[in-house]
Amino acid sequence: MATEDFQPLNAAMKELGEPNLSHSQDNICHAQMNFEDTSHIFTVFSAMNEMRKIGQLCDITLEVSGLKIQAHKIVLAANSSYFNAMFNNEMLEKNLPSITMSEIDFNALKLLIDYIYTGRLTITESNVLNLLPASSLLQLIVVREVCCQFLQNQLHPSNCLGIQKFADAHCCHELQDFSLKYALQNFYEVSLTEEFHSLSYEGLTRLISDDHLNVIDEETVYEATIRWIKFDLKSREQYFPLLLGHIRLPLIERIFLINKILDEPLIKQNSQAKDLVIEAMKYHLSFEDRKENHPRTAHRKPNGGGSLFTTHNECEIFDPRDDIWIELASTNQRRSRAGVTAWNRHIFAVGGYNGSKTLSSAESFNPLTNQWSDIKAMGSKRSCHGIAELYNAIYAVGGYDGVNCLSSAERYDPLIGAWFSVQSLEIKRRYTRVLSLNGSLYVVGGFDGANHLSSVERYDPRVTSVESSMIN
Repeated sequence: MATEDFQPLNAAMKELGEPNLSHSQDNICHAQMNFEDTSHIFTVFSAMNEMRKIGQLCDITLEVSGLKIQAHKIVLAANSSYFNAMFNNEMLEKNLPSITMSEIDFNALKLLIDYIYTGRLTITESNVLNLLPASSLLQLIVVREVCCQFLQNQLHPSNCLGIQKFADAHCCHELQDFSLKYALQNFYEVSLTEEFHSLSYEGLTRLISDDHLNVIDEETVYEATIRWIKFDLKSREQYFPLLLGHIRLPLIERIFLINKILDEPLIKQNSQAKDLVIEAMKYHLSFEDRKENHPRTAHRKPNGGGSLFTTHNECEIFDPRDDIWIELASTNQRRSRAGVTAWNRHIFAVGGYNGSKTLSSAESFNPLTNQWSDIKAMGSKRSCHGIAELYNAIYAVGGYDGVNCLSSAERYDPLIGAWFSVQSLEIKRRYTRVLSLNGSLYVVGGFDGANHLSSVERYDPRVTSVESSMIN
């Protein structure tokens, strides 16, 4: 039947003669055409999702608190290491048609199953606290990272301590560190919140003992500590002398010590606290006996300028000969977490974060004119990336695009004003350090979204190769 169906075409070809597809009879070429349907995967998964909704060909039912979700094992296993291990290893659930899951919120599970089939997920303030632990359980690393980024973007003095505690409970180390630094940077505003009043003794100690606590004066730390103790005086009074030991009383104005601290009933009734105040008074009275390297007399070193948490465009230059800082022209774009390097007596500020989005823009500073000028934007948005100059080119390496940790890298040629992609890193990393040495770039350490790295990669532009090594 098939031969008869094609008979007219065969006859026509015989009549017309077969076409000659080669350009030369002496050099026959074997032509081919590669075809890729970029919408194929989307179409297939959309069809499977529709089948899932009506229970067609489903071979697994997930149950949480009596509520059920049908799905296909192969789809779950292909997207989640958790399900992959469950359905492929010798586990009890491997051959069961239904699985009861007790350590996950049903609505979060439903959203994540939808995400597995569609690649789409809406994260909100009302669901993120359930989505993050659920994505951790199912080992959906990208979703977990996006949830952490969402919480990071929501940081506020009123919630940063709660987010830090939540991050600690779920081993989100980067979010935990970021939240702590945010609390340190905004200590005064944080100290007025309900979360601060509910802070544990250990949590408060961690804040007020930190050298990077950002306060106008040490009086702010003292008053915040007194408020915390008096919020629950009966149970917290016992901690007062211990907490007072972390406050740098010698750095407090003498008038404040005399008029306010010495009159505090908590001081009067505690000999250990009295001794600390006397120590502070002696510091003010005796210049010769001052201990400048003592923990209670060391000045704090808060983060400032374009820190991780605030975006600025102010610039200053340090003159070591006169030991002074001199104000320069401001950058055209507010940036934090930017890459900064120098080439041919110009300073380059590349990428970063402007307070609402990750940047691909870049600019250069001419010290002769005290002026910043915009240059060609990078091909990718990057913050927290490494940057260095090598062979009259500027390299931007790795970083973070607002969603994912990056392994890509690109090179800027200042002579023609263009960016070019270069070979990617073997390991994605942000907060990395890049330096040029002996004709190669060295990319050191960083964070891959889950772990702090000790590995080092070397890039040689002359042979366009990347080598890796591990430092033990």
